Amino acid sequence: MAKKQRGPKIRTRKTFPPSPLKTEFLELFKASGWTQAEVARQLELTRGGVNGIITGRTVPSHATLKLFKLILLSQKPEAVSAARPASVQQAEEYWLRELLEEVRRVTPAHRERLINALKGVAAAFPKNPRGALRKPGPRRPHP
Repeated sequence: MAKKQRGPKIRTRKTFPPSPLKTEFLELFKASGWTQAEVARQLELTRGGVNGIITGRTVPSHATLKLFKLILLSQKPEAVSAARPASVQQAEEYWLRELLEEVRRVTPAHRERLINALKGVAAAFPKNPRGALRKPGPRRPHP
């Protein structure tokens, strides 16, 4: 009986198919102009974790993506708009939806504290020169 010849072991890495989260992370990464090490430092991740997202071995969480957006928005606002070009109205609507989603996650007992804290933070920023945002349309039922 002939002995089977074995070649070198080939290690393959599991990669995830492209996801909207990964795509958006990559857009933000490219627009930021930061190195992987800098992104890792800003997001308090390891360099390997950031590299895993970029190469497709892992998928970023929603929280990581939101944190990346907020950090970029505070430090490089032009990078966020470069990563996701949209009209001002679309951007306002997007951030209002994001904010509303986060407020809905907070227990009713803590919402008032959260809203008061947001008002305090908003007071530190310049006011919208166009006046208040347009009034929202009719509310859609929550699924």
